[in-house]
Amino acid sequence: MEPIGLLAWVLVGLIAVWLVSQVIPRRMGQIGDTIRKRGFLMSQIRLGLAAVVLVALSIGLVVDRTTAQNGKDDKVTICHVAGNTDDPANYVTITISKNGLNGHFDQNGTPRQGHESDFMGECPPSDSAPVDEPPDAGEGDNDDTAEACGEFVEGDQEFPQVNENDCPDSKKVTICHVAGNSDDPANYVTITISENGLNGHFNNDGTPRQGHQDDIMGPCPTTTSPEQPQEPAAFVPIVVGPPVCEDVLVYHTNQTGDWEIFRLGDADTLLNLSQGVNAIDVAPSMSPDKRWITFVSNRDGNWELYTAAMDGSSVQRLTYNNFTDADPMWSPDGKSIVFQSTREGERDLYLFDVTGGQEVRLTENVGNNTNAFWSPDGSKLVFQSNRDGLWQIYELTLSSLAAVRLTDGSTNTFDPQYSTNGTQISYRVIDGSGHGVIYVMNADGSTPRVISDPNGDALYQAWSPDDSAIAYQSSLDGDRDIYVYDLANNQTRLLADNTAADYAPTWFCGSKQLAFTSEVTGNADIFSAQALPVNAASIIIEEQATQLTVDPAADLYPLSSPSEEDASRSRSGELISISAQ
Repeated sequence: MEPIGLLAWVLVGLIAVWLVSQVIPRRMGQIGDTIRKRGFLMSQIRLGLAAVVLVALSIGLVVDRTTAQNGKDDKVTICHVAGNTDDPANYVTITISKNGLNGHFDQNGTPRQGHESDFMGECPPSDSAPVDEPPDAGEGDNDDTAEACGEFVEGDQEFPQVNENDCPDSKKVTICHVAGNSDDPANYVTITISENGLNGHFNNDGTPRQGHQDDIMGPCPTTTSPEQPQEPAAFVPIVVGPPVCEDVLVYHTNQTGDWEIFRLGDADTLLNLSQGVNAIDVAPSMSPDKRWITFVSNRDGNWELYTAAMDGSSVQRLTYNNFTDADPMWSPDGKSIVFQSTREGERDLYLFDVTGGQEVRLTENVGNNTNAFWSPDGSKLVFQSNRDGLWQIYELTLSSLAAVRLTDGSTNTFDPQYSTNGTQISYRVIDGSGHGVIYVMNADGSTPRVISDPNGDALYQAWSPDDSAIAYQSSLDGDRDIYVYDLANNQTRLLADNTAADYAPTWFCGSKQLAFTSEVTGNADIFSAQALPVNAASIIIEEQATQLTVDPAADLYPLSSPSEEDASRSRSGELISISAQ
């Protein structure tokens, strides 16, 4: 019974009690013996008993509802339309917690962006004709089976079983849809949808849509014993040597069946560094001596920090808690890793000492603090925070933990990066159209200037090792392309003028050469090409770039310099999917 119905029962009971206790006694006083002589005393008794019964019934209904809610989570069945509503292969019936509806509908019941065609109840059968109108709300029977293109398992880490006969021409992908609060395992729902249905969850650049900030590729993390974090293993100290400039490159790949971090080499020496099984490994950062990486993985049921040796010989877990630890970056001296964690409710910055295993909290103010980037001398961090309302860029001095705001507070700013010499900072501004625009300012926050065309959505900027240029990706001509901005003459080069997606640039150390992801062959692979001079013509990737990976799997999001990889997480610092290719 709904709360309105319960309230009605309670009101009826209260009215009956009022009649018995107030109205009837007054009336009895007026007519005195007449009531007793005519037998109305029995009527009073019957009314009183009826009132008592009504009140008891109301209380019982309330208790019964409360008990039912405590006994199991209140579920609701919806049809999530992943892509085109005229294509039944894209209908997926899911059963989620009622509080998880806020990821699909706003408080007025209006579908959120990316969910315009979602409706209550089950999806139509896969062999039915396309529907013009969704069924009436509430038709579902809480069936946990996807009628069209597979099944899902709520709160389960296993991949759903897909019935390929239902959708023979549609490639499937498994994602973890976080319906509500990502810290509540009951709200994780693993679903399998057709690949073109990903646009309901992620933008073209891989960032999550509104209401999907915590969605990730692959199955949801395990939920075993969420109240009891796994006991930490004995920490093995990590010794990092002096910085070196070597053309070492790591990247993400799903050639093992799940997402791993590989080191680039020739065909015989490709190394699986992260070595996860049924897990997602993302966001690597290399140590200054290029002998280690740190990364984030959900292999143990929760997003935690790990390290791996660059020769593939060992993997060590660093953090142990029930919250999200993300976005690690190794310090210039090799002794610490800065990262962000939700362990205190909001996102805060922490340091992990790789020489002894200790953790130190760096930020404790109200608000979120994310996307930290080291100054070249290791004395400061630049990061973004919404402590003052909008997202702004701040600089934290580690010796005092004092933070100073660098941006003017007029608009949301994200993803700060120091230049290699530490005198400048690049960052992104979200303009009124929703586009990301790359800016550069002096390290003290003065003289901000635009370097990317505001007509495109620019992101994932990367300083060249000599600070002469900044590479980034943008949607300026309608698809994702790599651009290079020369700071000396304020000119921009389009690296490759094509209709394929080219994205996520990184620089090789000590050179003017870029590594990036391109889908020019129809598959996501890593390529390299000369970024400068800026007045050079755009290249034809198939003919003038070097293809570094050739595996049929998706190879993407390379990392070399700077040593922070942003493309496998969201602009707000939460982990996101690696785009399915």
